[in-house]
Amino acid sequence: MAGTLPPDTPVCMKRLAPLVPLLLLAACASTSEEPPGFQSGDFSVTTLSATDMCTGGSFETVFMPTGDSQEWESAWELPGEADIPWVHTEDFPDPFGEAQLTFELGDQGEGWYTALGGAPPTAVEIDPANAPGCFVDGTFDTYLQIIDSNALTGSTILHLESLDEATCPAAETELCDVKLDLRLQRI
Repeated sequence: MAGTLPPDTPVCMKRLAPLVPLLLLAACASTSEEPPGFQSGDFSVTTLSATDMCTGGSFETVFMPTGDSQEWESAWELPGEADIPWVHTEDFPDPFGEAQLTFELGDQGEGWYTALGGAPPTAVEIDPANAPGCFVDGTFDTYLQIIDSNALTGSTILHLESLDEATCPAAETELCDVKLDLRLQRI
């Protein structure tokens, strides 16, 4: 008869026999736990709003051509908290392309990432349709707040430099910044 022990089995073995399936189950169960904190992954990036704090709004249409939220063509790969500090190249919307960023835990407190001084290519023609010949240099500062394990919100501030007065919209302030409010969603 299947499942019964032979009559000459020691008593201690008979007592342990019912526990064997439980021991096997416990031995085969996964003991790996997900590390604490935010986990790395790929995230879609959407510009929710753009604020040109320099030329009276001229550069807002570069990042939001229709005025509506604009999903970026390329996703971002973000580090987990355990991976910080982390240097990675991310794609920004045209015309800027790639920029190398160093992600750190933010000074704002728990749940924040910062990536300061990201440098896109130099001499970018920022708005060929509306300001042909307007080439700029710049850097990106990115601030992201972790909302939950699948979403972040934050902003990227593009600090524009070297605006040519002859071909670029007139700067209204000495510092020329364009702020992009962002939402990032795990893919």
